[in-house]
Amino acid sequence: MIIEELKEKVSFITVLEDHGVEFRGGGNRLRAKVNPIREGGDFDFYQDTQKYYDHGTGDGGDVVDFIEVVENLSKSDALSFLQEKYLNGADLPNNYIKPTPRYKPVKKDNDKLSAQLEIKANKYLQASHKRYKNKWSYMTLNVGGIENKVVRVAPYLEKLFEGYLIPTEEKFAKYIFNRIVGYDSFFDCPVIILRDESEKVIDIVRYRPIREGFDDLPKYLYTKATEKPDSTYLFPLQAQMQKIMMSEGYCFIGEGLKNAINASMMGIPFISIEGAGNIKPELIEFLKSPRMDGISLLGAFDGDQAGVAAYRKINKQIPMDNQFTFDSGVDFADWLREVKQCQVSEIK
Repeated sequence: MIIEELKEKVSFITVLEDHGVEFRGGGNRLRAKVNPIREGGDFDFYQDTQKYYDHGTGDGGDVVDFIEVVENLSKSDALSFLQEKYLNGADLPNNYIKPTPRYKPVKKDNDKLSAQLEIKANKYLQASHKRYKNKWSYMTLNVGGIENKVVRVAPYLEKLFEGYLIPTEEKFAKYIFNRIVGYDSFFDCPVIILRDESEKVIDIVRYRPIREGFDDLPKYLYTKATEKPDSTYLFPLQAQMQKIMMSEGYCFIGEGLKNAINASMMGIPFISIEGAGNIKPELIEFLKSPRMDGISLLGAFDGDQAGVAAYRKINKQIPMDNQFTFDSGVDFADWLREVKQCQVSEIK
């Protein structure tokens, strides 16, 4: 039996349910309550394309791909598994032994992975859009007779900054665009390079990736877990944020990597998390450490359901006042726009 014929006859949703997958929500995208492939991380199933996507590893595929991974089988054995169990009606015996995996697990070489991440990061940072050679330039914005130096980003990066002109110091702007914000030509999108306090690359994130043939990609697309070294929880721009926090005496905590970059460009300290699931013990330990003595923590969680959940979880461990009313719909980007009053549309 050819693969396409088998996929048409086998119900992927039934296969998932047989593997203990329970979903929450409805609509086209179904999110598993527990990831069936690995511990932690979101697992989505798309009913229109009959494909799954694992957000943590970046892997996905059809029902055959799923069986390959979850049952640790070769493709031919995965096809036989599906045909026997779901088409021939044969129940696998209790003493069924999975075939030996084609690939033996390889222990992570974190030094090698770190070096590979550095190379990949430099490639993204040096890449330029085919229509725009410069990623950014300076402009002067006159508001109420006061001139402010601002950074004007290239159009393909504007979505990362919510379309704002960003007042900033020259030194910090150069750091952002030479070390943090790059461009991925494959996914045609901005890239955020995450570094720890020693400037070591610990992750690479693509923001709103676009690619023909990739349906409904997530807002943030990370590197695969196997491509990055093991590390504790670290927030974006940690080395720079620490300096800003100490000088300002306060720090926002909220959602969104792009919020952290927007805030940083304006000299506003901001620790980014991605929803309630990323409020990890390492982050709580950092926030309770002596390094945060004298720093007032301010919540910048968006006025929506996800913002409420994240704020409630972190507030139980680290009490703080949220700056936005949850039923207002106001988020950090709205706050920046109101306070800074410097939109791209104001420049002719």
